[in-house]
Amino acid sequence: MFEGILDFLSVLEIKKVAELDGDVIILNSTSLKSRLLDFLSQRNYETIFTFFDHDKAGVEALDYIKLKSAHPDIRQQTFYEGFIDVNEYLQSKRKK
Repeated sequence: MFEGILDFLSVLEIKKVAELDGDVIILNSTSLKSRLLDFLSQRNYETIFTFFDHDKAGVEALDYIKLKSAHPDIRQQTFYEGFIDVNEYLQSKRKK
């Protein structure tokens, strides 16, 4: 689950793949998080991996989904800790 399309594309670039295994959900805005709950309730995901921004909106969206969703295993990815999002992480790696 991604907050935006650039983060999704950045993960594809980091992994050097054209697609990811499993379903991909791109919110395009954390304000759409409530619409996501109906979608999630119709699916039986074992684990949901999130790539939300490390800002107030991203943290609040993750907390909201964890609280309101029936899915017990929702994991925020940590490899880009210290950066606002996956795209910023990728850009920093390219500069090196």
